[in-house]
Amino acid sequence: MTTVFATYRVRKDQLEQFDDALRGHWRLLHDSGLVTDEPAIVLARDAEDGPVRMEIFTWRDEAAVDAAHEHEAVMALWGKLESWCEERESGPSVEFPHVTRLA
Repeated sequence: MTTVFATYRVRKDQLEQFDDALRGHWRLLHDSGLVTDEPAIVLARDAEDGPVRMEIFTWRDEAAVDAAHEHEAVMALWGKLESWCEERESGPSVEFPHVTRLA
């Protein structure tokens, strides 16, 4: 299983829309059989250069990562989420590093 620690640098004027859509992200992935039953952890941070949202979830397996990139509804939601983000000096608009849980 692969865990993702997603970071989104959200445009201030899009924060409400973004948060509403992000609330449904894990449910869409789960209902599509792409992630484990453990709900996503969603975190918020008001950084000096603007709002940041972080989401931690675990893919069902490596094949699910590829399947998500071919899933029409998932790709549509990802496109919306990304369009509401912006690149900043602190980093790119979105980051999706895959990490390994140690504990």
